Amino acid sequence: MIEHPASSKGDDDDDDGKKKEKRWKLTVGPDHFENGPLTQFASSSSSSSGSNNIDAIREFNELREITKPLVTGAATIPAMAMRPGSTALIPLLRYLPSLLS
Repeated sequence: MIEHPASSKGDDDDDDGKKKEKRWKLTVGPDHFENGPLTQFASSSSSSSGSNNIDAIREFNELREITKPLVTGAATIPAMAMRPGSTALIPLLRYLPSLLS
């Protein structure tokens, strides 16, 4: 569940005076972003929506390809190896080859 802060209007209380749970409608899945929000917001930015949609999808796919090595390298590091502090680099040393590749 993804929550967001209550509004300041005071209408977030139910009958018992407790805060109502709020949820965002979020759809995930293959190509949902490209066929949904990306084309919707690209087409609203200008009058020639057809070319904007194609350009936006092309740019998004280029960005995805450019960042693929970064995502792949970061995905190989377990979350337990990432920690704050002055010695945070020490646990990451064993994963250095995956970061540099």
